[in-house]
Amino acid sequence: MKVREITWEIACDRPNEIIIKGTGQGIPGSGNASVSVIVTTITLHEKLARNGEKEYSGIFEVEPIMVSHLNRVGQNFKITLNQQEGDVPPFREIIGCSMIGEPNTIMHFMASNVIPLDRQR
Repeated sequence: MKVREITWEIACDRPNEIIIKGTGQGIPGSGNASVSVIVTTITLHEKLARNGEKEYSGIFEVEPIMVSHLNRVGQNFKITLNQQEGDVPPFREIIGCSMIGEPNTIMHFMASNVIPLDRQR
């Protein structure tokens, strides 16, 4: 028996628990400066592909005031979870992320991998 898909739905209790970090690479005028955006909720799907590899996709939500910052994040970013207490998912970072569609308060994304909680930075 194999689990084909797992979904985590995570909501923030406090600001800065989930943060998107990107450099704006490839965006004219961004200067490759680091940009951070605070996320209010995230849903992450982990799916087992036919070839046995894990695929990650999901949806995140930001406050309307943060949408303009998403324009500067770029298409290669990571999502960091800083949850300290309560129910904590078994990962601390979602890496190799890219947004699908135009920046909005609710965004779909794809990711290449997750960094487990027990792995060193």
